[in-house]
Amino acid sequence: MQRTVGAGDVFNAGFLMGIDAGWSLSKAAEFGNAAGALVVASDQGVLGAASREEVEQFIQSHRFFNWLTPH
Repeated sequence: MQRTVGAGDVFNAGFLMGIDAGWSLSKAAEFGNAAGALVVASDQGVLGAASREEVEQFIQSHRFFNWLTPH
């Protein structure tokens, strides 16, 4: 069983970081969702929260929407 403690908190933090940065709702939600997913994948729970760069790499490597690629 995976540790899910903190996944919602990390989602909220990632989502609000995106909103504060002026991102669209969908981009902020995608970032928050990826950040929360990485917490669940970690064996450390919330203590394993990823950095912004790690979340961006996760999104790119899992072929989410292509908003991180400069145009």
